Amino acid sequence: MRLLQSKSSNGPTRPMGVPLPRRKSSGFKLEKGIGIDHVKVGMKMVASLAEGIDFPGLKGAAFLAYEIVEVADTVKTNKEDCRFVAECVWRLIDALVDSSARSKTMVSNARLTEDINRLGRDLERIKFILQLVASRRLLGRIFYHEADQKQIARCKDMIDTSLRVFSVYTGIQLRTDVFELKIRHTSDGDPILTKSVQISRVPPPKPRVFVGRDQVVNEGIAIICDAVRNQVGANVAILGTGGIGKTSLALAILHHDEVQTSLNGRCYFVPCDAINSVSALIHSILQVLDAPPGSVTDLISALHRCLESSDPLLLILDNFETPWYEVTSRTQVESVLARIAAIANVTLMITIRGLELPSEIQWITLPVRHTHGLPALTLEAAREAFWAHSAATPSADPESQRALDTLLEELSFVPLAVKLVAHAGKQQPPELLLKRWRKERNALAEAHGDKHDHLTSIDYSISLLVNSPILAGQKDVKQFLALLANLPDGIPDWTKNLEHMAPQFTNPMRLADVVQTATLVYPDSSGALKMLSPIRHHILDSYSLDSAHLAGLESYYITLVNQHAARSGPGLMTAVQILSPHINNIMSVMRSALRQHPSKVLVNATLKMSYFLYEVRPTCDLLEQMVKVLKVVDMAEMEPVAYHVMGDIWCREGKFVESRERLEKAYELFIAAGNENGQSQCLQSLAELCLRESKYSEAEVKIHQALGIYQSTNNALGIAQCQRRLGELLFSSDRYPEARESFEDALQKFEKINDKFGSAQCLRGLGEVLRVEDEYPDAREMLEKAYVEFKTLGNMFWQAQCLKSLADLLLREDKYKEASTTIEEAEAQFHQIRNALGLAECHQTQAELLQLEDKYLTAKELFTVACKEFKKIGAPLGEAKCLKSISEILLVEDDVTEARRTLEQAQELFNKIEKPFYSAQCLQGLGELLSMEENYPEAEAKLKEAVEEFVRLDNQIGEAQCLKTLGNILQLEDKYSEASEVLERAFVLFDDIEDTLGEAQCLRSLAEVLRLQGKYAEAHEKVQKSHEASSRIGDSLGIAQSLQVLGEILRMEGKTTEAFGKLQEALDLFDSIGDAVGAEQVEETLQAMKEGI
Repeated sequence: MRLLQSKSSNGPTRPMGVPLPRRKSSGFKLEKGIGIDHVKVGMKMVASLAEGIDFPGLKGAAFLAYEIVEVADTVKTNKEDCRFVAECVWRLIDALVDSSARSKTMVSNARLTEDINRLGRDLERIKFILQLVASRRLLGRIFYHEADQKQIARCKDMIDTSLRVFSVYTGIQLRTDVFELKIRHTSDGDPILTKSVQISRVPPPKPRVFVGRDQVVNEGIAIICDAVRNQVGANVAILGTGGIGKTSLALAILHHDEVQTSLNGRCYFVPCDAINSVSALIHSILQVLDAPPGSVTDLISALHRCLESSDPLLLILDNFETPWYEVTSRTQVESVLARIAAIANVTLMITIRGLELPSEIQWITLPVRHTHGLPALTLEAAREAFWAHSAATPSADPESQRALDTLLEELSFVPLAVKLVAHAGKQQPPELLLKRWRKERNALAEAHGDKHDHLTSIDYSISLLVNSPILAGQKDVKQFLALLANLPDGIPDWTKNLEHMAPQFTNPMRLADVVQTATLVYPDSSGALKMLSPIRHHILDSYSLDSAHLAGLESYYITLVNQHAARSGPGLMTAVQILSPHINNIMSVMRSALRQHPSKVLVNATLKMSYFLYEVRPTCDLLEQMVKVLKVVDMAEMEPVAYHVMGDIWCREGKFVESRERLEKAYELFIAAGNENGQSQCLQSLAELCLRESKYSEAEVKIHQALGIYQSTNNALGIAQCQRRLGELLFSSDRYPEARESFEDALQKFEKINDKFGSAQCLRGLGEVLRVEDEYPDAREMLEKAYVEFKTLGNMFWQAQCLKSLADLLLREDKYKEASTTIEEAEAQFHQIRNALGLAECHQTQAELLQLEDKYLTAKELFTVACKEFKKIGAPLGEAKCLKSISEILLVEDDVTEARRTLEQAQELFNKIEKPFYSAQCLQGLGELLSMEENYPEAEAKLKEAVEEFVRLDNQIGEAQCLKTLGNILQLEDKYSEASEVLERAFVLFDDIEDTLGEAQCLRSLAEVLRLQGKYAEAHEKVQKSHEASSRIGDSLGIAQSLQVLGEILRMEGKTTEAFGKLQEALDLFDSIGDAVGAEQVEETLQAMKEGI
């Protein structure tokens, strides 16, 4: 507050920034005791002050404002609205003149002069509109009443726009609170202009979306209810950075039923973000409490009497940083707060930006025992908040889910940022929002419209922190913030590393304390000093790190990489421990250095770091930048090496087209340079790529080319590597005995040269072979040995591969729960190293698990997702397998036609990539589906083709199964002789491989063929054997079907009573196992028998 002063006054002036008053819905009325005359007097004095200011355009604007107030006094209708406009104009001009007189926040420049001139033009329009309204006669006032109201509203909009414009220069704080003027009088009668906040006594509502804070809400409720129950006060502080949800938490606690009941509704909420004096703070509290203010000279006593005489209550002072940090007399603010805190029936709660609290009060911080302020949301809570704000249905697509998780992580799970981005991207998929965020950054986290405040703009909220009085006078603090902003990982183990990473700062520890107090940075659970992502991007956009500090960071990280980066062996484990916390920092610093001042030292460190990244988090970002500068630093010989590493990385990430392009370029460059070792290594990498693309013939050529070079140079390691790759090729070609032999040979070679990594790869290969050969205990032993070895070596990719193989093994052993846990662990590791192919394979395994658990709908959705992922990265084997599985589920859903079409697509892919076993399986499935569609000739043709393929592959199981189905189809075509021959052949095969179930099924089919031919005695013998076989293995369905066929035979023999008995037995068994189809067939037969048909 301040006296209205003449231009010669040397007294203190209030800071500019008084927001415009806002109309209540019932209409704004100047308080009794202050009328338009007071406004005229005030405006006249302001105009007088403007005369003494040499500021272009401001004097004219002040004079126009004075004329507007004069005109407003003559208006006959819409009087209150016009006077409201006049008051707003006065406040705006008063603030501008006041700020100009101080010459601290406003400096004359071309843009400011232009804005002042624009204000003058707006004031001319406002004056014209008010003159027009004032000139209306009675009928005109009635007729144009609504039109005039719209024009007056336009005036308010113009003033509001001006306020926002000039806030850039003056620091005007935008608020939606209503400010009123109160005139008090000193003992000698001089008017004093004071500012108080017109605050609603009704607290704001609980936030519409409030998730992830249940625990801290319960902590707050417990503190308040315990204080009331024990008749003692409690002092609660919610600290934290901007946009983290402090106000939302306070309101959630305030509105909770337990709190409302405990305090009988005596819960009061005081917004403090516009309070900049002790008296304004007390006035605001008294106003919310609906208490008389008492004497101006004894406001504290009035507040004390009001609180002490009340029943227990909760008083929340929201955004308390304004009075705490900005009021000149902090001691007085602390004194007022201490008096409130000392009253036993008051539970005091404050929300405050920063970590500094009034020291004379014993505080309980929320969350309890969390000293660094309110944390961001968890990933799960951020997801829930995003979908609630966006009003969209959560996506079930894993790709969309991953994009959303990445977006939320890059927003640091800050509630305000999540809310604003969700609102900005309504109806947009997460993938698009992620791209927009990476392009627009904090600009995306703003509500629509011109007016922004700490609730509608993340940048505005952060700017309040950066310009906080906490940082005032701190030398180098902006450069310190810029240094931290250049480090995405923050400063890992900051108490140990800070001085090494920021050697140019005189006292970095002191600066770290200051920026932590301002909640611009925080120590995370790992001990790193970090910035939330929105704050980091704001600092990067606002401040540049000078060259000396940047050079210090580059030197630190080049040294760290050269000392510790390794790509295999025990050194990799050490490197992972030391470098992993710094990876994003290293990449950011090196990328910038390669662009700005490349050097040989930097290139060597970049290549070394890229080898390390290949093992822990494959990315080509640094290499792509490095290749551009190799000739600049006279290191062109490193070009093929760089392209080779890029090719390996793209292959591991499942980007096969990019991988082939880089590897072939590297191979050509190695040939041109006469580098045989480089050529052979490239050939190995190309073979690996061909295997992943299911191009087995090409892979075999590449392996033998590489092997020839290694044999000519007696390279034992290279020879062993080629032998292992041959094992992978043979395994992929379904030649399992040969694959086992190749892996065992390679394992001996690796052990001979003590290569633990190669040995572990062979152990995993042997585990895979043993798994598909159903030797489960031995397979598990091999895979677990390999996993332990890879873990010792610190190789995450191969650890994940072993976990996936173990999950596949557990599925075969029907251990679904263990399989689910293991595949989730594998998926997490593949996600961490960003391996798209591994992720797709995990999704495929998870879908198989769901299918085995009869969760067909979810399984089909996940198979479809995995199929798309395989297709996107160019992995046809995975795509074809998913299509085959989808076909199986479609059959369960009785969609036979779609199942057949899908299986045809799968078979086409299997043929294309030379997978005869899977192709034969598809032919078998197509034969069965065509049979269901009663297309017997085509079904017969497909099954005969499948039989030939299984015979060629020496696969007796597949051959027997196809023959059994073919026999059934031939029987349906009345080709009984051929059907019997085929079924007898199938029976012999099942007997050879000791498949009792298959034997029993063939016997039943033979019995049915014989029955249809009227050979009842032979049929009776076959079905009796089928019944015995099914009973031996406990096959209830087989027993029921045998009884059904036996009943049919007895019926045809005229043995009605016996037939009825066997059929009734079959019906009871079908019912007990829930086979509705079998039960229905038997019931129809029994009914026909009863009716004598």
